[in-house]
Amino acid sequence: MSGGVLGMALDSATPDLAAATWTFVHYSMTANVNGLTTNGKFGLHLNGTTASGQAISIRVHANITDSIPAVCFPSYTVTGVCSAADTSEIPAYFVATGFLRVVTGEEASPKQPISLLIEDAALNPFGAPIVISSTDGSFLVVATYSHARTVWQSVQTAGTLAGTLGSKPVSGNFVQNIRTIEDYVAGTATDSGQISLVGMTPSSLNANGKFHGTSIIPKTGTVDCSPPGLAGTCTETGYTSTGTFSMDPNGVTLSGNYAVQWPAPSIVFDGNMTAKVH
Repeated sequence: MSGGVLGMALDSATPDLAAATWTFVHYSMTANVNGLTTNGKFGLHLNGTTASGQAISIRVHANITDSIPAVCFPSYTVTGVCSAADTSEIPAYFVATGFLRVVTGEEASPKQPISLLIEDAALNPFGAPIVISSTDGSFLVVATYSHARTVWQSVQTAGTLAGTLGSKPVSGNFVQNIRTIEDYVAGTATDSGQISLVGMTPSSLNANGKFHGTSIIPKTGTVDCSPPGLAGTCTETGYTSTGTFSMDPNGVTLSGNYAVQWPAPSIVFDGNMTAKVH
């Protein structure tokens, strides 16, 4: 993630910083989330002018050391803390620890330790503003992003299915292993992976196969989840996925299309699939 256009900047650490007018920001972050472990890098450069008209900047260099989850799996906990039985999460905020340095004119201050919370772009798509704040509340930046992409690897989803094959009822379960590349500025994604039909009635439809398709984040049906005083910095959204699949169970061939809807906040889904059996 990187950006952006400055919406707001406040720094109450010293009287000089509190009186400064901040006019420009650039930041960048790369983070990896593996199960419940998060790491990465974060940097921020903030420019402004002091009350006396002198140029001033703040530079932050930090390591991503942790995250605060938006939702935990498999418990689906949304309290911000995962249970002992959880094995993965989708972050709401990344936690960064590092140092801040103030440059006034030609003079640079000593390094000052800082701990930050950085909002995940997934919480406010389409390049909308995100919140970057110190954990003690003394430093706050609200800025858009010009680039934000998540590569989701080995995502597992599962569910039940029911329908008909000709005039006969069909039922069972499906399991997917998904790789998705998601662009939060465009609100689009490409999807691919494996799908299995298991426990099927009739059993001749038990099968393994592949799928690929595209997804979009719809702008309708959204829910504002912004914290007080920071309007427009959080939006719960849905998700729409469409594509094709093919399978070869027990000497026959299944191929067809799927359409899936994820209502906000996009952690459960339903949809339909239509296939030809040869």
